Amino acid sequence: EDSVSFKEKVNSNVEKPIDVAIIDLPRISNFTDFDAFDIEDDVSVRIVRHVGELGSPDCLILPGSKGTVSDLDYIKKNGLAEAILYLATTKSCKIVGICGGFQMLGQTILDPLNVESSTVETEGLGLVDVTTEMATNKTLRQVKLPDNIEGYEIHHGKTSVGNGDVYISSGDNILGVRNGHIEGTYLHGIFDNDLYRLNFLNDLRTKKGLATKSMPTVYNLE
Repeated sequence: EDSVSFKEKVNSNVEKPIDVAIIDLPRISNFTDFDAFDIEDDVSVRIVRHVGELGSPDCLILPGSKGTVSDLDYIKKNGLAEAILYLATTKSCKIVGICGGFQMLGQTILDPLNVESSTVETEGLGLVDVTTEMATNKTLRQVKLPDNIEGYEIHHGKTSVGNGDVYISSGDNILGVRNGHIEGTYLHGIFDNDLYRLNFLNDLRTKKGLATKSMPTVYNLE
């Protein structure tokens, strides 16, 4: 029930310079991860449910999921996975996966104990060189790191990295992996940090030839 406000969100017709598209997964979790973008005066946030709605966003976000394998199968069947893979080849769109979305971006999702599904091995989108194995123990942890990186983990599964560029870690915990313009992180709420969001959006502004901002927009969670 807590995702009703997200599911019923109507996309604005107001065009803004930065176009952020979020894939609406059937089992989406932690949909509030993207609320902070709504306060930015030059950012338009769109909910994408079908291939025809995708277009050519500046940033595409795969959100968290309560059923990662099932939702990955969903986007494969409705054509969104193929469209995401095409966007990845153009390099004009930044692609971000959050938690379950991060797992989907990887090479393989293993679930030998059937924690989330009856499928033992599922092929991911193959956009970052990571492999995830689901585990019965659930990771629940708040994270605060240098460079304005903070958020929280809430997920099943342990992710191992091949040749990916680890850009967020805490001890032995891999929290974020990059492959060029494609990145995935386990951290929910990472965009709530004003300075992190400022730097993230400034990268998009620079890529589009827009003026960057020196001061962040203040997002009040309350």
